[in-house]
Amino acid sequence: MRRLSAFHLDISVCTLVLACLFGQGVVANVDPKKSQTEIEASIVLLKDIIDVRQRKTKIYVEAGAKRWRRIRDIVGPLIERPLCSDNGTDILNEQLLPMGFETKRVGHGQHQYRLIQERSGLPLQGHGIYIFKCKSPHSKENIRRVIQIPHAFFDMHTETIGIELFVNGHFDALWVNTFHRYKGRRGEKKSDAFHIADAAHNRAHIFHAVATGAAHASVKQEWLQIHGFKERAGDPDVILSCGERVVTDTCLTRLARYQKTAPHLNSLIYDQGNHRLGGTTNVQGHLSRHAQIQFVHIELCQKVRLDLKRGAKKIFPWGNM
Repeated sequence: MRRLSAFHLDISVCTLVLACLFGQGVVANVDPKKSQTEIEASIVLLKDIIDVRQRKTKIYVEAGAKRWRRIRDIVGPLIERPLCSDNGTDILNEQLLPMGFETKRVGHGQHQYRLIQERSGLPLQGHGIYIFKCKSPHSKENIRRVIQIPHAFFDMHTETIGIELFVNGHFDALWVNTFHRYKGRRGEKKSDAFHIADAAHNRAHIFHAVATGAAHASVKQEWLQIHGFKERAGDPDVILSCGERVVTDTCLTRLARYQKTAPHLNSLIYDQGNHRLGGTTNVQGHLSRHAQIQFVHIELCQKVRLDLKRGAKKIFPWGNM
């Protein structure tokens, strides 16, 4: 049996408290009869898969319009039906392999996932990893919830938070970038006006192709996009927004739910006492509004993100919403 590292043991502690269900004392979306080892193993597995791909990706290469459209049409619809049978794997690989991608089913016990990643054996090009739960926690509802992590590397620990919420919470998909947003070109600087590898701001990124394909699905959706910021004096723990410059009543109602379920976090809503980090130029945010998808842009301060890594109990209740 594999021995867990100290890092993974910290993560397993978080598993017990993530999506803190106030007053309930259990983890969201977990059958009490299931072994905690199975839950931990799923988290370790997904973390390892993402880690390996991120470490092995040395360059970013734009996919091109043809591949973008094909991945949009193949991967995006999996948000509604992830095709988790062996036959589904064969059907998808027949379409994905010529595009430089591959799929397989991974997981432990009842935790099974449809994994989409760049094709093994070929140079990796920074196109991200896309994971779908085989068994939707919303199978009886016409809705799917997606966690998006477009700025792993730069927004440190956001992928760890995303994996924890995805495995334990009521989420159907997890999408993670695999290359640093500010290193897409040689000599690139953070102050540059455009960053080709930035999954949240480049419409030509495969990350956005998957989002565009999902946006055409017939199910209702909520996209939770997690970012991080380095706090300044007087900053809150969390900045919430819908990616809109002018906050609507509908947006306020949506974000108020997030505030209400996390009273232990000092959170502010963009344009309501806070006027930065609102995600107003975010391309998935723009897409969501056109597709009538609920979009929640979450900025987490550095301290909150470090608390998660250290196994703190003040984490997030949002997995059970």
